Amino acid sequence: MIGDHPARRFDSHPFTADWTFIRFHHGSRGRRGNYSDTELAEWAARIDAWRRKVEVFAYFNNDWEGFAVDNARALRRRLEGLREHGHRPDSQRQAPESPRQSGG
Repeated sequence: MIGDHPARRFDSHPFTADWTFIRFHHGSRGRRGNYSDTELAEWAARIDAWRRKVEVFAYFNNDWEGFAVDNARALRRRLEGLREHGHRPDSQRQAPESPRQSGG
């Protein structure tokens, strides 16, 4: 498991399984817990490299103002863009569909 929080510096992650889990706690360059576009681009590049070796799961926990959903969608769009431009993981796994938000 990889945790991202500005108070805890990022360390390299040796893979010990055929999957890894990233828990996004709080962006360091965004505002009020929101991740900046630059941070999401950096994470997308990192995840793109990792997903060539292992299956990657991510969870955004920075939701006190509802940023988690937008951050997750933005990261997913970036990763899909990398995939469309020829950066494909060796496994060719498809990400499961995200749950739809219900109105109300």
